[in-house]
Amino acid sequence: MNYLLLLLLIPLLYPFAARYIFPVKDISSDNDDYYWKSKFVIRKGITWKESFIMMAITSAVAIIFYYTGRYIETYDREVINGEVVKKYVETRHCYTNCGCCRNSYPCHCRTRCSGSGKSRSCYIVCDTCYAYSWEKYYHVDANISRYEINVIDPQGINTPPRYDRVKIGDPVTETTSCTNYVKGAAHSLFHKENLTTKYTAFPEYPIEVYDYYKIDRAISLDVNISNINYLNDKIADINKNIGFKKHGNVINVFANKVEPDYIYALQANWKGAKKNDIVILTHITNYPNYDWVQVFSWSKNELFNVQLRDGLNNHKVVDDKYFDIILHTSMKQFERKEMKEYEYLKYEIEPPTWIMWLTIIIIVGAMIFMTIKFKEDN
Repeated sequence: MNYLLLLLLIPLLYPFAARYIFPVKDISSDNDDYYWKSKFVIRKGITWKESFIMMAITSAVAIIFYYTGRYIETYDREVINGEVVKKYVETRHCYTNCGCCRNSYPCHCRTRCSGSGKSRSCYIVCDTCYAYSWEKYYHVDANISRYEINVIDPQGINTPPRYDRVKIGDPVTETTSCTNYVKGAAHSLFHKENLTTKYTAFPEYPIEVYDYYKIDRAISLDVNISNINYLNDKIADINKNIGFKKHGNVINVFANKVEPDYIYALQANWKGAKKNDIVILTHITNYPNYDWVQVFSWSKNELFNVQLRDGLNNHKVVDDKYFDIILHTSMKQFERKEMKEYEYLKYEIEPPTWIMWLTIIIIVGAMIFMTIKFKEDN
């Protein structure tokens, strides 16, 4: 809010600064020679009404850009998880102008005209026809979304191999937009100067969906893992269960050459991650054996992070049991927080610096333009 007050000072103080920036002609002299003389722009060059117009317009611009910047800082995407519940093939019958099929082309074109004389105009109107009388569509329904598998031939006669591979119960991942107050205030919440200088290598937060509904959340950082696909499949199976029932999202970082405090540096780098994340840091020097585990999440149950960490630290091998511990502990202990519990943070959030400078440039430019315009009109 302090930045907003700072922005509003510009349109409020500008008229007083304008007397030094914009000299105006003094035409009160009896002779015909005009000469330039610095005058108070409101009194001589611009009326009070015009000054208030400038103040109102530029103040509105400042407020709009300020709150747009705050929205940018809190806008986020989070990962939701579910599973395939249904797959089916749809046969659609295609008829003129139905808007229901893929292979369309313009047909039955004719010219239409309107008006008369010089105002008369003509244009071409076409119907939409289709290359086939019917087409096939391949659908996959999940408990969180719906997908259409691309066909391998125009009419869809041949079943796509990707559709054949779909099984009921397959894990599904989707992203959804959300407001994240923690992300907007992450610098003040998670910034630790000693950790930001101690660690410089961080993996990207896994958010990008590929192959319709997949995200890889087994992340290797300086660890040679030959069966990384197996790890991703196991984590996807966990998320399928805890995602729909507990609204959780497990991410496992397998790292080497880091210390346990790396978990806090990672948390800061990911701006706190998301409210439904369960982030596991597994330190490995000789895969599949591991040395220690650290955990962070936003769970309402504050003991969850400790219980999951201790359960995994008592095991020491990345195998099926390792993932069973994650699944069972998460199902029993994890409780996702609601973002409304962090709403108090919105008062600490300010727009990014580039928005502030852009706003200042636009405000000053607009006031200079309006000043010149008003002076010319007068």
